[in-house]
Amino acid sequence: MLIDERRIGDVTILDLREDFASSGDDGTPFRQHVRQWLDSNGQKLVLNLRNVRDLDSTGVAHLASVHIIVSNRGRRMAVCALTGKLKHIWAITGLENVFETYDDEASALASFHDSSRTGVCPVCRHYAAFVLEANRALETCTNCASQFSLSYTESQGHGSWIVETIVLPTYEREEIRVQSSWPWTISIIGRLDMFSADTLEEAWQTIPRPRRVIVEFGPQCRFVTRKGVAVLARLCAPDVDGGRTVVWLNHDELDRAMLPADVPCFHDRQAATAALRIGGLSAQCLVVDVNTS
Repeated sequence: MLIDERRIGDVTILDLREDFASSGDDGTPFRQHVRQWLDSNGQKLVLNLRNVRDLDSTGVAHLASVHIIVSNRGRRMAVCALTGKLKHIWAITGLENVFETYDDEASALASFHDSSRTGVCPVCRHYAAFVLEANRALETCTNCASQFSLSYTESQGHGSWIVETIVLPTYEREEIRVQSSWPWTISIIGRLDMFSADTLEEAWQTIPRPRRVIVEFGPQCRFVTRKGVAVLARLCAPDVDGGRTVVWLNHDELDRAMLPADVPCFHDRQAATAALRIGGLSAQCLVVDVNTS
């Protein structure tokens, strides 16, 4: 049996495949997977059934068994993304009264958090639930797992949700962090290699045009590869709309020679900021559509 496991925030998602309900499978692998999740102190579980087209009595028994296991341990489980045939099975068997069932994954994830709201994610640009986890200031998109903070402002009777910070995790305890104070600042926390360079470009693309951006290499950035340099050089090329990206080497151990000569580099933020004032363009706010109801 194939099960794909993902985590978004503090919720575990199991993507079930068609063969989990095979009559030749006694359900043991499925139950073992869930028991391992419970033993690892899992608290919130979503079963995504979008890839399950049909369900026989054996499959129903598997799900019911896991529901009992999770409930007996005081944990919570939800089911989502039922296909048309599964919705019919849910109705005629009464499973709709047994399982917490949601139309899609975003709705299931949102049900685990009282403070969640929905909107267009500033990173993936999909409509999704935003989950505000306990004791954290950052919200998490349930679609792409990016994190961000929002503030609400009003002007002339109209209100807008403004993105203040975006955090895109790369490796464990490493991330690309975007700050919306003028000018926009992207801080590289950890290494800049092939993978994190792609994340850097993804973060850069979230910034509204014309982009005026400082890319900061701070004390927590100690490893840069050729791929990272190549992506950074491309981002620093002048934009036709007047946008510009410069580099702030905020770390004594980083050598200017590691970057191509045509990449504008500065050793203090004030000089980097001054270089972005050419042309008199002001920073653009990143506004997102949020539904708080």
